[in-house]
Amino acid sequence: MINLLFDNEDKTIVKQFHVKVLFLYAQKGNPNDNSIENYINFGNASNNLIENFLNFGLNHSAIYKKFVIIESNISELHTNILFNIIVNEGKKLPAVCFGYCDFSSLYELIVEYVTTSKDFSKMISNVCLLYDFSENVKLSEKAKNVETKQLGDSKSTEYQIVNIYNPKVKFLFANVEQGKFFHTTIRKMEE
Repeated sequence: MINLLFDNEDKTIVKQFHVKVLFLYAQKGNPNDNSIENYINFGNASNNLIENFLNFGLNHSAIYKKFVIIESNISELHTNILFNIIVNEGKKLPAVCFGYCDFSSLYELIVEYVTTSKDFSKMISNVCLLYDFSENVKLSEKAKNVETKQLGDSKSTEYQIVNIYNPKVKFLFANVEQGKFFHTTIRKMEE
């Protein structure tokens, strides 16, 4: 009994930051200069650096609301890393938000996964993709029940993507334009 209380040889206690929102970005240059030019371009960073950066955030944080990553240039490898976070980290993360770059390939991977996967138990249920340009926000060919709404300078197109193996599994997608800002939200619909 005493060994159970005081023997720490076999136990590894992972220290974690407990946060509502974890916002990850790397900045170079003058820390007082908030211009967008000072953000590190992950496309020029080593793959190991980015993986270590993301792994640190995921493994050393208990995130209660949202995991946010902001970057303006993401490579194909980084897109795959972000996709793996979306489909495998649902137990750790209630929501993710990735921006600002061309996420069209990540969007297509998500649509394909939602359409063809047989297991959603590890998938994050709320995803937001932020874009620089409206050309990145495309309506999927697999969209059903499409509704477009206009309110002032805000336009949204909502639609559902249905799983081919279980038509009861549906995801609600919303492509939104608000002035100069564009985003897609993806949310698993309750049955």
